[in-house]
Amino acid sequence: MEEKKTIVPRRRMSPSLRKILLLLVLLLIPIFLAGAGFLVYSIINARESGRERIDTAVSTQLEDLDSSLSMVNLYLTETLMNNSLTKKINTEEDTHDRLVAARSLWEEFDRQNSLWAGNFNLFYYCPSRSLSVSRFDSGSNYSDNDAIRTMIKESAGKALFGESHLLWKPLAVNGSAYLLQIYTYQGNYVACWLSCSDAFSVLQGAVLSPNGLYVVLDSSYEPVLGKGTLVDRGIELDGGTATCSRWGEFCEVYEMHRADIRLLVNDDPYIDQENLLFLITFFCVTLLIILAFSLYTLTYFHRYIETPFQEFQQHVNNYASVRRHVKKRGFAELDEAVEAFDSLQMQLQELKIDVYEEKLALARTELEYFQLQIKPHFFVNCFSIIFGMAQKKDFSRIQEFCLKLSNYVRFLFRDGFTMVTLREELSVIREYLDIQNIRHRTENQMQDSIEEALLSREIPPLLLLTFVENAVKHAELNAWNLTVCILVSRLEEQQKLRFIVKNNGSKFPDEYLELLNDPAYYLDGGSHGGRGVGIRNIHKRLSLIYGNRFSLHFYNSNKGACVEILLPDEEIRPTAEMNFSADSNKLADK
Repeated sequence: MEEKKTIVPRRRMSPSLRKILLLLVLLLIPIFLAGAGFLVYSIINARESGRERIDTAVSTQLEDLDSSLSMVNLYLTETLMNNSLTKKINTEEDTHDRLVAARSLWEEFDRQNSLWAGNFNLFYYCPSRSLSVSRFDSGSNYSDNDAIRTMIKESAGKALFGESHLLWKPLAVNGSAYLLQIYTYQGNYVACWLSCSDAFSVLQGAVLSPNGLYVVLDSSYEPVLGKGTLVDRGIELDGGTATCSRWGEFCEVYEMHRADIRLLVNDDPYIDQENLLFLITFFCVTLLIILAFSLYTLTYFHRYIETPFQEFQQHVNNYASVRRHVKKRGFAELDEAVEAFDSLQMQLQELKIDVYEEKLALARTELEYFQLQIKPHFFVNCFSIIFGMAQKKDFSRIQEFCLKLSNYVRFLFRDGFTMVTLREELSVIREYLDIQNIRHRTENQMQDSIEEALLSREIPPLLLLTFVENAVKHAELNAWNLTVCILVSRLEEQQKLRFIVKNNGSKFPDEYLELLNDPAYYLDGGSHGGRGVGIRNIHKRLSLIYGNRFSLHFYNSNKGACVEILLPDEEIRPTAEMNFSADSNKLADK
């Protein structure tokens, strides 16, 4: 006979778990989008700053080069028209005297080259005497200089230069670009040329990155050395406008006042990789912390609440099925005993359901408590503060701010029903006020009056911090010096601890004050919208821990709002947790 295969039904995610998962996803999406948007904005802003830096540096260098070209123009005209040596070369009949004058002119060229015209090549030509004087820069290409000199001599004989003008002309020689200036007067010529690689060496060496380049264009916006470089870079020229195919690159065309050329500059704007990496790391770490918390919440709910409850329900259903089968085939004499056992089983089932419902309410409240602590806008603002301090290179304040923020976040993400000492609660309040002072540039302070012996007493976490947060949140715009005062005392006759939190900021509105002191306000399930969510959350947690052995009282003083909290002065544990343990022991005994 063939064995029948047992088909195990596939378990589906429960509606409660799906709701929790959906809530966490809806919470994570805005945080992720805000962080991603901030990073994109930071990158775009850094690129814009880089583009402005390149534009300013290039404009400054071109202005300096224009000044140098203008100075050379003045020197060339002075040499051609008023220099005594050139006049002597042109008028002296004795050959020896002309050669001596030519030698003296070369020495003058050399002296000027050493003083201020280091990269310029000077050339004087007198066709009527077949005499020329040239002084080349030692670092320039001799073959290119000789070719330019030969070209000037040949062109001079054909009278191709025409009238002199102040603009320098572009010239391509043996695959290199040059700026050339030629003046002519009474049949004599004086010329000067400069290699573009020397003219724009500062751009390539100090302004542009290793991937940046410049291209020399003529008056019709055509590259002097051909379009090969532009094609390789994906750059298109449309008149005086240049566009690049790659996003974010710098691509601009500049005009010079003393040269008949245009300069196309292309570069990738510099981005501060250190600051960008720091922001990305901080964002990823924060996102991982929130994801880890979300996964822990889902796992805890599934393992310790949903799965045990499903198993319990399955056991009850199995017993009911067996019970029906036994009753149909059993003996009538045992009906009375079976009915008594059924009654006991129903009581056990109701007791277990009540205990688990209380456990579910506790877990749900704890989840809501954690979710209320996650403030996306708070963390985004913190990112902005850290980015601003990083731009100013204020690394000591960044370290201090991150340390305070990490302590604050660590305290928020701890177990919501694990008691903390009063000393720990006061410490995190000071951290919170320091963070707010850095964010808003305020000088908020905390004053406390507490006996040393009371600092070790345990209280629910965030009990006092929530009211301090409300004081900062609702402070008036002109309250730059908010003072939060915390008083803790022990009422011997009542065996209670009294906590008073007051501030010098805004007061409670009268209608809202009456609402907060009304017990019915905490039983309506939030019918007043999103107002007072934090206070109702505290009231619910205190109810689960202390039952009805606590009190909250709100009032206004002459200076601001006040909150008075009375708690039992005893060793405390969560009420629901103790009830659940006790009920479980009873069930085990039965």
